[in-house]
Amino acid sequence: MKKGLVALFACIFLVGVAAHALAVGTSPEAEAMVKQAAAFVEANGKEKAFAAFSDKKGQFIKEDLYIFAIDITGKVLAHGGNPALVGKDMSGAKDADGKLFIKEIIEAAKTKPFGFQAFYPGPGIGGHCIPLDPFYLEHIAKKYDFDLTMIHAAGHINMRMPHYMSIKISTALNKHRKPVNGSKILFLGVAYKPNIDDARESPALQIMDMVVKKGGIVSYSDPYIPEVKTPRGKIFQSVELTSEALQDADCVVIATNHRTFDAEFIQKHAKLIVDLRNVISKASNQVFKL
Repeated sequence: MKKGLVALFACIFLVGVAAHALAVGTSPEAEAMVKQAAAFVEANGKEKAFAAFSDKKGQFIKEDLYIFAIDITGKVLAHGGNPALVGKDMSGAKDADGKLFIKEIIEAAKTKPFGFQAFYPGPGIGGHCIPLDPFYLEHIAKKYDFDLTMIHAAGHINMRMPHYMSIKISTALNKHRKPVNGSKILFLGVAYKPNIDDARESPALQIMDMVVKKGGIVSYSDPYIPEVKTPRGKIFQSVELTSEALQDADCVVIATNHRTFDAEFIQKHAKLIVDLRNVISKASNQVFKL
């Protein structure tokens, strides 16, 4: 992928092709198309906009430029270059150069000369405020006839993420011809964010409960938290992160990206890794990423 732009929800890929086969759009033209697409969404709504973006004969196809939209999980919502991809999970897909294109979109957006905060998919939110406080705001807003639909939708997505992560773990094990039931699954980190000793509302604890319910043999290692109690009342003690612990696990789940976790060391000794925190740069048959 030679060039990429991100604006709001939409991504434009500038695909390098032979000049005689197809004219090549310019970066200003790409930026103009993104702005046009954003205005179209605002004026017409997402459903109509996504249909227009996926119309190969529509106004959002120009030379080698087109709009496509994805959600935070990597599901394709619209695609002007290949409408057949709509509805598919492209989180692990690679471009023609073998790069994870969703990650490259974020990296490209980081280069912009204005304020930008990179947000990466994760296993869910935690802590004492973020999972709860927005719903207090939504409740108060309703008293004044404000409909904060976005907060409600975001909250629903966040609450579903641990369930989605448990499916990721099951899928990874299945690809290695192993069921969750009876498999040893080592979670790396249970804090809700890196480099702290706070596990309140941590999505890792919910995922551990789900894996236990499916028959998985769960353990965890967290240098900041020696013991945890899951929402279902299970109590676990942290184990030392050694090469033997990694080798003994059927699946290692990176649930918190503590700085003390050495990605190279983990990759060297683990049979199978499910990376929920973007710690390892490249996916492989050994490493499953969001």
